[in-house]
Amino acid sequence: MSKKKCCSELLNTINDYLDGELDGEKCRDLEQHLKDCVDCSTITNTMRKTLELYHEAGKQECLPDDVRDRLFACLELGDFKESK
Repeated sequence: MSKKKCCSELLNTINDYLDGELDGEKCRDLEQHLKDCVDCSTITNTMRKTLELYHEAGKQECLPDDVRDRLFACLELGDFKESK
């Protein structure tokens, strides 16, 4: 199996892996692949951090205005304002 095909197949299991729902054999296969593949490891770690930040942000009522403005500017959302 080519590296690209292997990566593609294993990356389809990342959501289940991060949710703790991936069965034992597939979990072991993915974890072994992540040890050997920098690209897939980076993707997985980025998704994990994104989920952590999302859950942490959900605990806050809202972003401070300056943070929201900087985020929207980075995302090129312009003057989009959250309706209150």
